[in-house]
This record gives sequence, structure tokens and C-alpha cells, in this order.
Amino acid sequence: MVIVVGGSKSKVGKTTLIRIILNLYPDRFSVVKITPGERFGEGIVEDKSTLNVRGKDTYFFLKDGAKRVYWVRGSNDKLEKFINKVMDEISEDVIIEGNAYLKFRSADLIFFVDRENGRAPKEDIEWLLKKAHYKIINCPQDYERKRNTFRVNLLEELKNKNKFKKDLDKILSSFSE
Repeated sequence: MVIVVGGSKSKVGKTTLIRIILNLYPDRFSVVKITPGERFGEGIVEDKSTLNVRGKDTYFFLKDGAKRVYWVRGSNDKLEKFINKVMDEISEDVIIEGNAYLKFRSADLIFFVDRENGRAPKEDIEWLLKKAHYKIINCPQDYERKRNTFRVNLLEELKNKNKFKKDLDKILSSFSE
């Protein structure tokens, strides 16, 4: 199973959603973090000394039970090659963090994460909204589900087990069958 967690911009809760999934299913998923651009260099990072830096997304993925973690980074013209190489190596279920994956490949399950009343997106994301199976609005209000849209405080959900985790477990179970 390939799950993509994308969103409107950084700091909306994508990493937190992935951490919740990893906590629900320890040692089931590998995680691929995709960072477009050359700011952090280019290539595929698998080295745990680089990935296991406290406070980084990859640190949390390792801490929360990912089987393996990959950090794919590079310019748009090279990302497809790097993504394909990583995906050829992975035989288990995988969670992808990053919108760029969907420009090159498909996924079994797509979550779109946004903040309530957030700033304008960093890129045109209407195409991602159309592809997403579920929309997660990360907000401080009480939990609410309306069809395929969830309003949930993801940080609180990470700390406590309640309704969203139960719904998320049902969703993931239905897609793995």
C-alpha cells in the first residue's frame, strides 16, 4: 500500500498525521520524505546519522516506528528518478510525505492536510485536493467528521487515543484489504 500525505504548505500537520499512523501500526510502514529543490542538496539519504537529528521530521519517523526512512531531495527534473529508485527498493507498505510524489506516480490512499484559516498555499494545490481521498483540517476545535473531511487537533490526537484514531484505523484497514 502506498499512502501519500500532502498538504497546502509546510507546518500544517503532515508529519504529525504520519506519526499517528506509525503509532497505530508500529513496524509496518517505511516513510519517504520528499523535499523539492536543491536547498538541502540532492539525492537519496538513508544514513541514520543524518536522518536521526532531533527535531527533524525524519527523526520523528524513526522514533515512532518506521521500518526504514528515506529523504529524497532535489530539483524537479531529478526528483522523478530519485523517487522511482527508492520505490523500486521498497517492498513493504510505505507512507510518502510530499505533494511532488503524485506528479510522477499514483497512490492507493491520499490525505490532504491543511490548517484552518491558514495562509495562502505555497503552490497551486487544487490538483491535489481533487486527487485526495480525505481532507484533514488541523484545528483546535473538537473532533468532527463530515464525509471525507476531518476537523481534528492532530497534536492532541498524537498524545491521546480517541475518535480520529478509530476512524483512521478503519480507513487504513479498508484500503489494505
